[in-house]
Amino acid sequence: PPFNRQSHPNVCVQECIEPALLAGNKFDMRIYVLVESVLPLKAHVCRSAMLRKCMEEYKPLVAGEKMHKYSLLTNTSINKKWKPEYMSSSAGNECKMPLHLAFDELQQALGIERDSLWAQIEDIVALTLIAVVPRLQLQYRSCFSREQLLSQDSSACFQM
Repeated sequence: PPFNRQSHPNVCVQECIEPALLAGNKFDMRIYVLVESVLPLKAHVCRSAMLRKCMEEYKPLVAGEKMHKYSLLTNTSINKKWKPEYMSSSAGNECKMPLHLAFDELQQALGIERDSLWAQIEDIVALTLIAVVPRLQLQYRSCFSREQLLSQDSSACFQM
């Protein structure tokens, strides 16, 4: 039967978008954010980010076909096992590189400029933190006593 929106009012559907490609290969960026303070919220985007890429040319997933993990998944632990005899690739032989080394390729292939990209990344980080800050502050408060939270001498760190 066709999907009925009225019978499933709490269903959220994400539009499937085609990935950005570098030399025909799917990629993503690993961005690190240091949350210096939760109360008040203070965070820093680390510029030592990574670009992670698939080792094979992108092939969209087709229902009923075997997944081509080296063309769909950017996970470094998977792609570092790739061997050239699996398929010819234009991706080179590294599945990750420092983002600052990839900027020339990003600009040439996709028209992405360094300053514009960092501004967009900072906006995404800010919006993401705004979305999770109530939960983050609740978790933070539950981990430390009131005295620890108010003390200037105390460091109140925790790992997420």
